[in-house]
Amino acid sequence: MSTRVAERLYALTLALYPARFRREHGPAMRQVLREMLDDPAIGPWRAGRRILADVWMSVLPERLAALREGAVRMSGPRYGLALGLVLGVAVVLTNVVDPGFGYFGLDENVAMALATGALLANFAAAGFLASRATGRLVAGLRAGALAALIGVGLMMLTFLVVDNLFLDIVSQQPDKIWGFEHSHYASMRAYVTVGQLRGFLLLPVFAVIGATCGGIGAAARKAVGAVLPGVGA
Repeated sequence: MSTRVAERLYALTLALYPARFRREHGPAMRQVLREMLDDPAIGPWRAGRRILADVWMSVLPERLAALREGAVRMSGPRYGLALGLVLGVAVVLTNVVDPGFGYFGLDENVAMALATGALLANFAAAGFLASRATGRLVAGLRAGALAALIGVGLMMLTFLVVDNLFLDIVSQQPDKIWGFEHSHYASMRAYVTVGQLRGFLLLPVFAVIGATCGGIGAAARKAVGAVLPGVGA
């Protein structure tokens, strides 16, 4: 991954932060990225991992901080687009840029459990944020469903594009090799394409899960609002 590509990817992830945060910290964060890319001990691959970890851990707290200050409103579709962007970057990073990305040193099952929990928490956050405008539970349900549909849908679309454009890379993944060898498909391209297209059939299931989490988030907003009016209002 070249420095130019890394900086463009980082610019996309910075767009997920609130505008005031970008104005105050964006230049410094870009400078830190350049320093990491120039450091032979870090390099682009390790820098990419740190970027992804930082996004997952810091975007939501910064968004919540902005909401406490009344600086921004976040609808379900906007949240879904932001989530889809993060997931899309993760797909490219782990499947093309650095296929040996790993799980930040964690056990695979633990890493997957944490990732699933983070995804559900984001659906709940979408409901929490959207329900601030109307105070109604249905707003949280709708926002969670839309965030799941759009976010997961964009991730699936990214997988479909990546698997076809970079088939020579992704076809070396052990799970794809095993799956293809135990399938009836004549080519790896057919195997991965059909598999990804079938994944879109699960979007209604994700919408139900997202709506459930969004409803929980909206209920949490109401409960928190009784204690911390600046957050729940």
